[in-house]
Amino acid sequence: MQAGNSFAVTEDNATALKIWPNPTSGTSTNISYKLVKEGQVSMKVVDIAGRNVQTTSLGKQSAGYHTYIVNDLKQLKNGNYIIILYQNNQVVGRNKVIVIN
Repeated sequence: MQAGNSFAVTEDNATALKIWPNPTSGTSTNISYKLVKEGQVSMKVVDIAGRNVQTTSLGKQSAGYHTYIVNDLKQLKNGNYIIILYQNNQVVGRNKVIVIN
């Protein structure tokens, strides 16, 4: 994972990260993304202060479109969070999600 609060996305590995529904009640939140190459994928959820509140390993994934369903955002407090997608320890996408429980 990347150290500190550096969430830069480089152009050679950037992906559109879509989240729906957004805002979410935290149950069955869909995250879709496209990977430009095969690699190890993980996802972090950070609060607006940049503190990591959740990390999930998604394993090795092929290039192409993927959808991951998150069922455990309901444990988070109401507020704004950033979901950051990593591939091979580099940020490849990020987007804001609003949690309303």
